[in-house]
Amino acid sequence: MPLLTVHRNVTEATIAKLGVELQKEFSNGLLEGVADSDKVPDRGLRYRVTARGRVRVYTGYAKHHCPSKTIIEYYFNLSLYHLRKGSGFKAGFMLGRALHYIQEGAP
Repeated sequence: MPLLTVHRNVTEATIAKLGVELQKEFSNGLLEGVADSDKVPDRGLRYRVTARGRVRVYTGYAKHHCPSKTIIEYYFNLSLYHLRKGSGFKAGFMLGRALHYIQEGAP
């Protein structure tokens, strides 16, 4: 699992390589969000079927090393929502969380 600084450095290097100029508010949210998933992990419902055929539901943490497309799409769409609402920081933050899971799942 990459360290928080590695996530930030990879994101900053990618932005520099692309040569794009991001709004300061969006950029701050992006860099904070890319490191936030390790500080505040996502939780979700999980289920397991027992030997007797019963379904046990419990709360668990989201997987980092093989993230689901669902959680990445969720944060990407949430980023677009906040962007349309005019909140650059929140949009960047949510996109940062999506990028965190993408970076964790990279081979």
